[in-house]
Amino acid sequence: MSSYIDLKQQGFSVLRQGLTADELQRLDDTCRQLLVTGREVLARRSQDPDMATARERDERAPVVVGESSNPMEVCRIEWLAGSTPYIQDHLSNRLQRLISDIAQEPFHLFKDKCNFKHPGGGAFGVHQDIAAYRHFDTHYHITAAIALDPATLQNGCLEVAPRYLSEHDAEDVEQILATPMGPRPLFNYHRGGTHNGDIEAAISAKFEWQPITAQAGDVILFDSYVPHRSARNDSAFDRRMLFFTFAAGTAHKDLYDSYYASKRNDPGNPIFHISTPTRHR
Repeated sequence: MSSYIDLKQQGFSVLRQGLTADELQRLDDTCRQLLVTGREVLARRSQDPDMATARERDERAPVVVGESSNPMEVCRIEWLAGSTPYIQDHLSNRLQRLISDIAQEPFHLFKDKCNFKHPGGGAFGVHQDIAAYRHFDTHYHITAAIALDPATLQNGCLEVAPRYLSEHDAEDVEQILATPMGPRPLFNYHRGGTHNGDIEAAISAKFEWQPITAQAGDVILFDSYVPHRSARNDSAFDRRMLFFTFAAGTAHKDLYDSYYASKRNDPGNPIFHISTPTRHR
C-alpha cells in the first residue's frame, strides 16, 4: 500500500530508515545542544521570570517548555527551523518536498519541535492535533515524526487508532471537516483543566490502538485527524523524537512565522498545550 493510500485510509504511514546516517548524526548533535540551551532557559526562568519572559519573546530564541512534574527539565523545544540553520536549510525543505509529493499537493511548514521524553517523562493523552491547529485557519496537516532514539513500548512510543474513521458513533463527533483526503471527524474533547485537549474517554475506549515502535532514523507520517497518544517513559533512557508539521495549501507559506509570533505573545494559552504533560493545560 502506498503512503498516500495509508494516509487517506488510516491517517499514518511509516517510512523505515527514512533518514541517512549523516542526517541522523547531524540531528542528534543538534538536539543535544538544544537540550543544553533549553535547560539554561529554564534555569533563567526560575531565577528571574520577568526577564526570562522578555527574552523568550525574542523571535530568534527557541521556545522551551518544561515538564509539569519537574519545571527544571525540558519537555519540548520548538522553533527548530527558525533557530537551527541545518534544519532550516536542509531537513525541513527535504521533508516539505517529501510530504508534498506523497500528498500530491503543496504543503508548507507550520510548526516543529523536539520532544525530550526523559526517564519518567509524562505521557501524552489521547488527542487529535486538529483540535489545536484549526485555530490558525488551516484544516489539514501532515506531521513527519523522526525517531532519534529507539521508540519502544517501555519508553512510550507513539500509538495510533488506525480504524478511527469507522470505530466511533455519530454522537462522538463534534464536527466533520473537509480535507484533501476527504471528510474527517473532530471528536468531542475536553477544554481546559488537567485533560485539556484529550478526546473523551468513552470515545477513545472504542478505538483499537496500534503502537508504532521505531528505530533511530525511522520517519512516521501522520495527519492531524488520526487519534494518537503515548505512554510515560518507564525505561532508563531518553526517548527523543522530532516533529515537523506541514499545513496543506499554497496560502500557508508564512504560517510558521505567524504561528510562533502568536505562541510567543501568549505562551500559556491552552491551545498550545493540547494533551501535553505541561503546566499550562
